[in-house]
Amino acid sequence: MARASTNTRTSAAPSSRPGSRSGKPDTNLEDDAPPTVRRSGRARRPPAIQLGENSNSKDEIKSSPTFAKSVQKSTADEQRRNPKRKAAPEVFDLPDDLLDKALAPMEPNELDKWKAWVELESDPAFFNVILKDLGVKDVKMQELFSVDEGSLSILPKPVHGLIFLYQYLEEDAQEPTENGEKVWFANQTTDNACATLALFNIIMNAQDIELGDRLKAFKDSSSSLLPPLRGNLLCNTTWIRKVHNQFARRLDLLNADLVLAQEAKEATKRKARPAKRQKTKPSTDAAFHFIAYVPVGDEVYQLDGLEKAPACIGKVDADSDWTAIARPFIESRMLQYESEQLSFNLLALCRSPLHQLREELVASITELAQIDHATHKIDPSLGRSFPEGSISSRDDDLCFADFGLPDTLPIDLDAKHTLETQPLEAGGATLMQKLEARREELETEQARLKAEYRAEAAMVEDDARRANGRKKDYTPFIHRWVQRLAEQGALQQIAEEVAVQQG
Repeated sequence: MARASTNTRTSAAPSSRPGSRSGKPDTNLEDDAPPTVRRSGRARRPPAIQLGENSNSKDEIKSSPTFAKSVQKSTADEQRRNPKRKAAPEVFDLPDDLLDKALAPMEPNELDKWKAWVELESDPAFFNVILKDLGVKDVKMQELFSVDEGSLSILPKPVHGLIFLYQYLEEDAQEPTENGEKVWFANQTTDNACATLALFNIIMNAQDIELGDRLKAFKDSSSSLLPPLRGNLLCNTTWIRKVHNQFARRLDLLNADLVLAQEAKEATKRKARPAKRQKTKPSTDAAFHFIAYVPVGDEVYQLDGLEKAPACIGKVDADSDWTAIARPFIESRMLQYESEQLSFNLLALCRSPLHQLREELVASITELAQIDHATHKIDPSLGRSFPEGSISSRDDDLCFADFGLPDTLPIDLDAKHTLETQPLEAGGATLMQKLEARREELETEQARLKAEYRAEAAMVEDDARRANGRKKDYTPFIHRWVQRLAEQGALQQIAEEVAVQQG
């Protein structure tokens, strides 16, 4: 807000000449009278103190009322002529090697000792590594490029939750949810932790998800806490913070420290007054924020760590998809922004396709072994027998370990195949022919499952490789390389060549 000016414009004195528009003519003055002398607006110097001939005492001078008035007037004039100056800014004694220290490689335990959190990019590869290091198994974070019904319907089932990243827009406070007690929900109590917090708000509520031992212990210890205390426990748990910060580089740490210091400095300047939450348009440098959408029972919740409580956004039927309830709320958030500010990202935490493919592959291998066993009973020269009631890699043409399977799979030899229980039609195919046809179908199906598994496994390896590359910090190397170029005069030569070309 612009500050109002304190300078006032002074009006000119009215003229004393006859016929002047700005003032009445002075008819009492003669033509040869001297012109009127106007004094300036400055205060005149006070008259000197008159003392008697024998009054030479300093005490008598100081006790004089005229002296006191003179001192007060002089002090006021001095303050007006020499206003109080602002305090000079602090002077920091910066070391000469500050840049070298800032761009030096991190010490082995430096990240462990750092107590803050860094910003996390909305990359599914990073989230998948975090999930693995947290101990969550058989899940995958998958990126969505659209919120339409078709994109959500093709996700691997079940979908445990959605994470939505958007440019933060302060809104009216939500009303507390009546049945929010059954939801595991934590508040965000520190900066830059919203990504992992949104992830925890999903995995702590997800059903049929395998948590590691440390996550189980954390859930047991935090279930009885209030949301602010849960968030505080999460943000102060060292091993969780280390998993989140594993992609941090030296410049990320320095930038986070700088932002926190600036926020603390601005907070001390603001006066303590109640802040009224109002909807405001996002600025170009506004922060981005992660929130979660998750089903709990027959209800769907929006979990925002910056809100006091979870918000129930609808109920879902047993035969319907809960993501259809969350989709309109995500779309409504997108519509709050102008067309040139489409900065959003949507991730889905769903069942790992590798887990689904492994289950289908096991079912196909088991059925194929049952067909071989039934064929061997009809014609001992055909098929195979499994006296131990199991099949291993040596009995098959594939290595089970390549598909995440144990070396031995159990087979229920007492259970007959479906084709064995069906009556044979007159003039139709024999049981042997039906078994052979089903065998060919299973072999084709296994070939498809193996190809899809290898393709998905390659994508997982690519994500892990990209995430590991993000952990590498090439800044110290580049800084040192540029220093050496400068020492050899290469940069000066390049600068001169560019100047000649531009000149």
